[in-house]
Amino acid sequence: MTIVLISMVALAAGPLVHHFARSFRAALAALDGFVLVTVGGLVVLRLLPQALHVGGPWAAGTALVGFLAIGGIERVAGPRAGAARSLAVILATLGFALHEALDGVALAASQAGGHSHDHLLPLAITLHRVPIGLAVWWLVRPTYGVRAALAAMAAVAIAIATGWLVGTRALEVMSGREVALFQGLAGGALLHIIVHRPGGPEATGARWASGLGALGAASVLLLMAETE
Repeated sequence: MTIVLISMVALAAGPLVHHFARSFRAALAALDGFVLVTVGGLVVLRLLPQALHVGGPWAAGTALVGFLAIGGIERVAGPRAGAARSLAVILATLGFALHEALDGVALAASQAGGHSHDHLLPLAITLHRVPIGLAVWWLVRPTYGVRAALAAMAAVAIAIATGWLVGTRALEVMSGREVALFQGLAGGALLHIIVHRPGGPEATGARWASGLGALGAASVLLLMAETE
Protein backbone atom coordinates (compact mmCIF):
# COMPACT_ATOMS: atom_id res chain seq x y z
CA MET A 1 0.00 0.00 0.00
CA THR A 2 2.95 2.32 0.65
CA ILE A 3 3.96 2.38 -3.01
CA VAL A 4 0.39 3.31 -3.98
CA LEU A 5 0.41 6.24 -1.56
CA ILE A 6 3.79 7.37 -2.90
CA SER A 7 2.37 7.15 -6.42
CA MET A 8 -0.53 9.41 -5.47
CA VAL A 9 1.80 11.95 -3.87
CA ALA A 10 3.89 11.93 -7.04
CA LEU A 11 0.70 12.41 -9.08
CA ALA A 12 -0.18 15.50 -7.04
CA ALA A 13 3.32 16.91 -7.50
CA GLY A 14 2.55 17.79 -11.12
CA PRO A 15 -0.08 20.48 -10.40
CA LEU A 16 2.10 21.86 -7.57
CA VAL A 17 5.00 22.29 -9.97
CA HIS A 18 2.67 24.08 -12.40
CA HIS A 19 1.39 26.36 -9.62
CA PHE A 20 4.87 27.53 -8.62
CA ALA A 21 6.01 27.87 -12.24
CA ARG A 22 3.20 30.32 -13.02
CA SER A 23 5.10 33.12 -11.26
CA PHE A 24 7.96 33.00 -13.78
CA ARG A 25 7.45 33.24 -17.52
CA ALA A 26 10.60 31.28 -18.36
CA ALA A 27 9.69 28.53 -15.90
CA LEU A 28 6.17 28.32 -17.32
CA ALA A 29 7.54 28.13 -20.86
CA ALA A 30 9.94 25.36 -19.81
CA LEU A 31 7.06 23.51 -18.17
CA ASP A 32 4.96 23.95 -21.31
CA GLY A 33 7.69 22.37 -23.43
CA PHE A 34 8.15 19.62 -20.88
CA VAL A 35 4.46 18.74 -20.79
CA LEU A 36 4.02 18.90 -24.56
CA VAL A 37 6.85 16.42 -25.19
CA THR A 38 5.88 14.27 -22.21
CA VAL A 39 2.26 13.94 -23.31
CA GLY A 40 3.32 13.09 -26.85
CA GLY A 41 5.79 10.55 -25.51
CA LEU A 42 3.24 8.94 -23.21
CA VAL A 43 0.84 8.55 -26.12
CA VAL A 44 3.41 7.25 -28.61
CA LEU A 45 5.44 5.11 -26.20
CA ARG A 46 2.80 3.84 -23.77
CA LEU A 47 -0.88 4.40 -24.58
CA LEU A 48 -0.84 3.45 -28.25
CA PRO A 49 1.64 0.53 -28.01
CA GLN A 50 -0.38 -0.92 -25.15
CA ALA A 51 -3.58 -0.56 -27.19
CA LEU A 52 -2.01 -2.03 -30.35
CA HIS A 53 -0.53 -4.96 -28.44
CA VAL A 54 -3.97 -6.04 -27.27
CA GLY A 55 -6.30 -4.61 -29.91
CA GLY A 56 -4.14 -5.08 -33.00
CA PRO A 57 -5.10 -3.28 -36.24
CA TRP A 58 -8.52 -2.41 -34.82
CA ALA A 59 -6.86 -0.27 -32.15
CA ALA A 60 -4.86 1.49 -34.87
CA GLY A 61 -8.16 2.17 -36.61
CA THR A 62 -9.76 3.69 -33.50
CA ALA A 63 -6.66 5.84 -32.97
CA LEU A 64 -7.03 7.18 -36.51
CA VAL A 65 -10.74 7.78 -35.92
CA GLY A 66 -9.95 9.66 -32.70
CA PHE A 67 -7.40 11.85 -34.46
CA LEU A 68 -9.52 12.65 -37.52
CA ALA A 69 -12.94 12.83 -35.87
CA ILE A 70 -11.97 15.67 -33.53
CA GLY A 71 -10.73 17.71 -36.49
CA GLY A 72 -13.89 16.90 -38.44
CA ILE A 73 -16.09 18.00 -35.54
CA GLU A 74 -14.11 21.24 -35.27
CA ARG A 75 -14.66 22.02 -38.95
CA VAL A 76 -18.37 21.21 -38.83
CA ALA A 77 -18.99 22.97 -35.51
CA GLY A 78 -17.34 26.21 -36.65
CA PRO A 79 -17.83 28.75 -33.84
CA ARG A 80 -18.60 25.89 -31.47
CA ALA A 81 -15.30 24.16 -32.15
CA GLY A 82 -14.55 24.30 -28.42
CA ALA A 83 -16.96 21.40 -27.99
CA ALA A 84 -14.66 19.19 -30.05
CA ARG A 85 -11.71 20.03 -27.81
CA SER A 86 -13.86 19.31 -24.75
CA LEU A 87 -14.67 15.88 -26.16
CA ALA A 88 -10.99 15.24 -26.88
CA VAL A 89 -10.04 16.28 -23.32
CA ILE A 90 -12.65 13.95 -21.83
CA LEU A 91 -11.52 11.02 -23.98
CA ALA A 92 -7.86 11.68 -23.19
CA THR A 93 -8.49 11.92 -19.44
CA LEU A 94 -10.46 8.67 -19.45
CA GLY A 95 -7.68 7.06 -21.47
CA PHE A 96 -5.11 8.12 -18.88
CA ALA A 97 -7.35 6.82 -16.08
CA LEU A 98 -7.63 3.41 -17.76
CA HIS A 99 -3.89 3.34 -18.31
CA GLU A 100 -3.26 4.15 -14.65
CA ALA A 101 -5.67 1.44 -13.54
CA LEU A 102 -3.69 -1.07 -15.61
CA ASP A 103 -0.50 0.20 -14.00
CA GLY A 104 -2.09 -0.36 -10.60
CA VAL A 105 -2.88 -3.94 -11.60
CA ALA A 106 0.70 -4.44 -12.80
CA LEU A 107 2.04 -3.05 -9.54
CA ALA A 108 -0.14 -5.41 -7.50
CA ALA A 109 0.96 -8.36 -9.64
CA SER A 110 4.66 -7.50 -9.24
CA GLN A 111 4.36 -7.22 -5.47
CA ALA A 112 2.36 -10.43 -5.17
CA GLY A 113 4.74 -12.41 -7.36
CA GLY A 114 7.93 -11.14 -5.77
CA HIS A 115 9.91 -11.82 -8.96
CA SER A 116 13.39 -10.33 -9.03
CA HIS A 117 13.05 -9.11 -12.61
CA ASP A 118 10.09 -6.96 -11.53
CA HIS A 119 12.07 -4.99 -8.94
CA LEU A 120 12.17 -1.88 -11.15
CA LEU A 121 8.45 -1.86 -11.92
CA PRO A 122 7.38 0.08 -8.79
CA LEU A 123 10.07 2.67 -9.55
CA ALA A 124 8.92 2.96 -13.15
CA ILE A 125 5.26 3.31 -12.19
CA THR A 126 6.03 5.91 -9.53
CA LEU A 127 8.42 7.77 -11.84
CA HIS A 128 5.82 8.59 -14.46
CA ARG A 129 3.15 9.70 -11.97
CA VAL A 130 4.53 13.26 -12.05
CA PRO A 131 4.30 13.58 -15.87
CA ILE A 132 0.84 12.00 -15.79
CA GLY A 133 -0.31 14.51 -13.18
CA LEU A 134 1.10 17.36 -15.23
CA ALA A 135 -0.52 16.01 -18.38
CA VAL A 136 -4.00 15.72 -16.84
CA TRP A 137 -3.72 19.18 -15.29
CA TRP A 138 -2.43 20.63 -18.59
CA LEU A 139 -5.38 19.11 -20.44
CA VAL A 140 -8.28 19.81 -18.09
CA ARG A 141 -7.53 23.07 -16.28
CA PRO A 142 -7.47 25.45 -19.31
CA THR A 143 -10.81 24.12 -20.57
CA TYR A 144 -12.79 23.39 -17.41
CA GLY A 145 -11.03 25.21 -14.57
CA VAL A 146 -9.37 24.22 -11.31
CA ARG A 147 -12.25 22.27 -9.77
CA ALA A 148 -12.69 20.06 -12.80
CA ALA A 149 -8.93 19.52 -13.00
CA LEU A 150 -8.86 18.46 -9.33
CA ALA A 151 -11.77 16.08 -10.00
CA ALA A 152 -9.89 14.60 -12.96
CA MET A 153 -6.79 14.14 -10.80
CA ALA A 154 -8.92 12.44 -8.16
CA ALA A 155 -10.37 10.11 -10.80
CA VAL A 156 -6.89 9.11 -11.95
CA ALA A 157 -5.80 8.52 -8.34
CA ILE A 158 -8.89 6.37 -7.73
CA ALA A 159 -8.08 4.41 -10.89
CA ILE A 160 -4.58 3.67 -9.57
CA ALA A 161 -5.92 2.52 -6.20
CA THR A 162 -8.69 0.46 -7.79
CA GLY A 163 -6.27 -1.33 -10.09
CA TRP A 164 -3.99 -2.10 -7.16
CA LEU A 165 -6.81 -3.27 -4.86
CA VAL A 166 -8.50 -5.47 -7.46
CA GLY A 167 -5.14 -6.77 -8.66
CA THR A 168 -4.68 -9.62 -11.09
CA ARG A 169 -8.34 -10.66 -10.83
CA ALA A 170 -9.21 -7.76 -13.15
CA LEU A 171 -6.27 -8.22 -15.52
CA GLU A 172 -8.22 -10.22 -18.10
CA VAL A 173 -11.09 -7.73 -18.11
CA MET A 174 -8.99 -4.56 -18.11
CA SER A 175 -6.62 -5.90 -20.75
CA GLY A 176 -9.52 -6.80 -23.03
CA ARG A 177 -9.91 -5.70 -26.61
CA GLU A 178 -12.67 -3.20 -25.77
CA VAL A 179 -10.36 -1.36 -23.38
CA ALA A 180 -7.59 -1.41 -25.99
CA LEU A 181 -9.90 0.04 -28.63
CA PHE A 182 -10.92 2.84 -26.29
CA GLN A 183 -7.30 3.55 -25.44
CA GLY A 184 -6.57 3.82 -29.14
CA LEU A 185 -9.46 6.27 -29.56
CA ALA A 186 -8.26 8.34 -26.58
CA GLY A 187 -4.67 8.30 -27.83
CA GLY A 188 -5.72 9.55 -31.25
CA ALA A 189 -7.78 12.36 -29.72
CA LEU A 190 -4.85 13.34 -27.52
CA LEU A 191 -2.49 13.43 -30.49
CA HIS A 192 -4.92 15.80 -32.21
CA ILE A 193 -4.76 18.13 -29.20
CA ILE A 194 -0.96 18.10 -29.28
CA VAL A 195 -0.62 18.64 -33.03
CA HIS A 196 -3.25 21.39 -33.22
CA ARG A 197 -2.55 23.06 -29.89
CA PRO A 198 -2.33 26.83 -30.24
CA GLY A 199 0.78 28.45 -28.74
CA GLY A 200 0.10 30.05 -25.38
CA PRO A 201 1.48 33.38 -24.20
CA GLU A 202 4.14 31.56 -22.18
CA ALA A 203 5.62 30.22 -25.42
CA THR A 204 6.46 33.64 -26.85
CA GLY A 205 9.78 35.21 -25.97
CA ALA A 206 11.03 32.17 -24.08
CA ARG A 207 11.62 29.53 -26.74
CA TRP A 208 14.95 28.63 -25.19
CA ALA A 209 13.20 27.74 -21.93
CA SER A 210 10.60 25.70 -23.79
CA GLY A 211 13.41 23.86 -25.56
CA LEU A 212 15.10 23.07 -22.25
CA GLY A 213 11.81 21.75 -20.94
CA ALA A 214 11.46 19.54 -24.00
CA LEU A 215 14.97 18.16 -23.45
CA GLY A 216 14.12 17.46 -19.83
CA ALA A 217 10.99 15.60 -20.91
CA ALA A 218 13.01 13.49 -23.34
CA SER A 219 15.37 12.58 -20.50
CA VAL A 220 12.47 11.57 -18.25
CA LEU A 221 10.91 9.44 -20.99
CA LEU A 222 14.25 7.73 -21.57
CA LEU A 223 14.63 7.03 -17.86
CA MET A 224 11.09 5.64 -17.73
CA ALA A 225 11.90 3.29 -20.62
CA GLU A 226 15.10 2.09 -18.94
CA THR A 227 13.33 1.27 -15.66
CA GLU A 228 10.63 -0.87 -17.25
